[in-house]
Parts: sequence; structure tokens; C-alpha cells
Amino acid sequence: MIYRLLLLALLTSIPQRSSAQHVLFYNVENLFDTIDTPGHHDEEFLPNSPKEYGSMRYYLKLRSTARALRMALTAVQGTTGPVDIIALAEVESYFVVEGLSRHAALADLGPWSVVHFDSKDHRGIDCAALLRTDRCRLLEARPISANTDSLTSRDALLMTVRSPTDSDSLDWQCMVVHLSSKRGGASASNWKRSHQMRTFTEACRDLPAIIIGDMNDGPSATFLTFPSDSPWQQSPSLKPLGLPVGGTYKFQGRWSTIDQAIYRGPQPWNHQIIALAPLLKPDEKWSGWKPYRTWQGSFYIGGYSDHLPIHAFMVVN
Repeated sequence: MIYRLLLLALLTSIPQRSSAQHVLFYNVENLFDTIDTPGHHDEEFLPNSPKEYGSMRYYLKLRSTARALRMALTAVQGTTGPVDIIALAEVESYFVVEGLSRHAALADLGPWSVVHFDSKDHRGIDCAALLRTDRCRLLEARPISANTDSLTSRDALLMTVRSPTDSDSLDWQCMVVHLSSKRGGASASNWKRSHQMRTFTEACRDLPAIIIGDMNDGPSATFLTFPSDSPWQQSPSLKPLGLPVGGTYKFQGRWSTIDQAIYRGPQPWNHQIIALAPLLKPDEKWSGWKPYRTWQGSFYIGGYSDHLPIHAFMVVN
């Protein structure tokens, strides 16, 4: 009841914005199936692992992810309009994304179409998307690899879609990314993320485009800052929708906004962090709030994700 009252207050207090295309991105924190896949280091998420990741925990994880997305979609629709694309990171297979699309918490907000390609990530986690087919039509989808002899990571997912407008239709591109982590140190690993972003921006055709996802670095990173004459620009971050938070991910008491978007085209994009109360819990060690995650080491704690979702939307003048 408290959450419903809070959500109602948010929806009535935030001014309505006119916008066209909408994308919701969520790093769902390890949505794995329970099958041992050859070539994937997925042994952490198997029934005989310390996590005891069998059918019951898989379905609990699927349910919590679907419920988190439903809360985010409902909040977004009440402020700016319905979402065209749900972009996802850290999913293992087509099977889990399809299961998500058919879950009761999401199915009635669709219809949804699954877009997923397997990549060469050593753990087997990929980017994926759910397209709301009554709002946009998929023209093309393909994986974009930035792998080299010294770098093997997640592929990006590039989609070209067509959306109806008041007068005609608009073709645009949405790319979902999950860049390499800072393992080994931020400076030592920066070349990986820089190389990936350079590859991914070059893969986009001459259409309005948004690249959205887990950048594993903040907005001040060199590969995310662009001169004024660049076709690419950062999407400005608006006030969080919900509770006061300092980013999308919290590590050792410090927030950082590593989930973000960049765009190209004549119309600007904005984005906001979805910081609804159920997706957070009190941070008893560092104070404030922190994302209500699924796992604490090998212990299942029943939350949603260690990231918060973001919502990006094209602003129409």
C-alpha cells in the first residue's frame, strides 16, 4: 500500500513530457538458465553449485526480474508514455528472455518479441531485447562484435526499427551494450571500453540512433564525452524517478552512473534512473539506499538486481 501511494504521488507530481521513442534498459544481474552449456563458465548457476541454482531459484529470479520490469514500465508510462523496447544485459540464453516475455507480470503489457544472439563472453552472458510489436516493427537485428586477439567480451545488439508517428513513420536504431568491466584496474582496462565504443558507434548507420547499456564507467569517461561538433552526444540525466539516489550502481558506499545512454540524430534524448522504493533497500553499512540485489555472494537474498534500470526517451519539440 505504501509503494502504491508513493507511485501515485510520483505520477501526479511529475510533469508529462511529449516524447516519441522510449527505451528501458536493465542489467538484470545474472539471469541464467540451469543448464550446463559447453564453452560457458556457467557452473556458478547450476543446481549442484554453492548457489543451489535449480528450477525453484530460476523461477524466483525470473519472477523478480519480470516484476521489477513491470514496476518500471508502469512508472514510465505514467510520466512520459509506453516503452517501445526493453533492453537487457546479463541474460544467458534465448530461453530465459522468452520466459521473461511470457511471464504473467509482463505478458499483459506487451505484445513482446524476443531479440537475442549468443556471444563469445566467457560466462555466456549476453545483451538482448524485448520489442513491443504494437509500437514498433523490427527491420533488422544483428550482433556487433568488438573482439580482438586480446579481448573477448559481450557482443552489442544492434536493432533497426520502424515506429509510427503522427504524420508518417520513423526508422531509427537502438544498440544495447555491456562494456568490459574494470577488472585489472580502471586505467589498465580503459582501452577495452574505448575500443568497444569506437567499434559500436561506427557500426550504426546514418539514422537517428541511441546506444544504451552498462558502460562500466561514469559519464566523465573519455570514450563517453564528445566534442560539440560530434554526431554523438551524451543523453542528459534527469532527476531520478522515485527515491533520491546518486547513480545506478553502488560499490563500497559510492554511487556511480554506469548505466547510461548516448545518442545521434536531430532530436535529443533524455534519460532518468528508475529508483522505485521496492528496487532499493536501506544501506545499513554506508547509509542511504542501495539496489536490492538477488545475491550476496552465494546467498540468495531475494531482491531484483545490483543495478537500477534507466529509461531513455526521444524528446519531441
